[in-house]
Amino acid sequence: MFGIMSILFELGHLNDAEDMLNEIAAKAEELPASDEERSNWRGLIRAMYADLAVQRMLRHAPQLSDHIYWHSGRLNDFMALRDTPEGVPQCARGSNDIELPVLRARLDFKESLNRLANGNKEERDRLLAHLDWADSNSLKAYQNSLRQEIALASLVGDYPQLAEMVLRPLNADARAGSGHRQLETLYCLSKVNQAQGYTDRARQLYSKYAMAAAHCIREGAGVVAQNGPKNHGQGVSNDITARLPAKYRRAYQYLLDNLERSDLSIREIAVEIGVTVRALQNTFRSNLGSTPSEIIRQERMVRIRRELQSDDSKVGQKVREVGNKWGVPNRSTLLNAYKRQFNEAPSQTLNRK
Repeated sequence: MFGIMSILFELGHLNDAEDMLNEIAAKAEELPASDEERSNWRGLIRAMYADLAVQRMLRHAPQLSDHIYWHSGRLNDFMALRDTPEGVPQCARGSNDIELPVLRARLDFKESLNRLANGNKEERDRLLAHLDWADSNSLKAYQNSLRQEIALASLVGDYPQLAEMVLRPLNADARAGSGHRQLETLYCLSKVNQAQGYTDRARQLYSKYAMAAAHCIREGAGVVAQNGPKNHGQGVSNDITARLPAKYRRAYQYLLDNLERSDLSIREIAVEIGVTVRALQNTFRSNLGSTPSEIIRQERMVRIRRELQSDDSKVGQKVREVGNKWGVPNRSTLLNAYKRQFNEAPSQTLNRK
């Protein structure tokens, strides 16, 4: 149940994750455990409630209203954190009664995040101390997560310099990748650059973030259907299409349906929905931050990368075959576009499997 809850949380389904946590809390009270074990369970569950409460606050803050991954589907309707089951205290009551030191430290960190997001810059040193603790204990994945959380709280509290500082070690990985782990970093980097006045760089980063978010949402819908409770199988809306006017959603779908055609043109897409090329370009740019041509190129590269990662064919032969399949027959065009998007050559992707 904790595994399912964690999946739902990572996929952005905070309400569903909370429902699962309510079930876990009820089950924990029924366990034939000693008082100490039951106290530890309650501490763990309470820490998770605190996580959900703060994550919900950060992701739905007005300052981060364009964080589309967390505002997609049913998350559009903001709901306050529901009352927790009896016996599980709210995180606002402090952490003094939590016996496990690691949980107590996590709750203190969350409360500091909350205060930073509300404009209390004095929390900076406490948050960085917890980050140093994770570093000294070689908790790399947790440390990266902490950096993202501090960056989000800093942006909500209007401290972009702090966000930039904590994100600095993650910059290279985020710019090179476009997967689930890079979402928060890409988004925060785009907001930092926007705050610093680097508009073009901010737009490029946000465009990359938006495309990655849409892919993660679509892939995540299947995971929810397989792992969540019965009412979790309703799927997640495609946030890219949701941000386009109705007529232009058809253009986006037409684009996706014809990616494998090397002769696919912007003019053809415009004719398909009855608009001018200029109107199509302007609408995509203003709503998605990318032109149709950029989206076609990015989507093709994503599909090519996916096939390269799943096939064991010879390197040279496979790259040519997959390029032809997805409408990129020119070898140099494929290599340049692929390297620009993923910071590596197609052959490196194949050889790493």
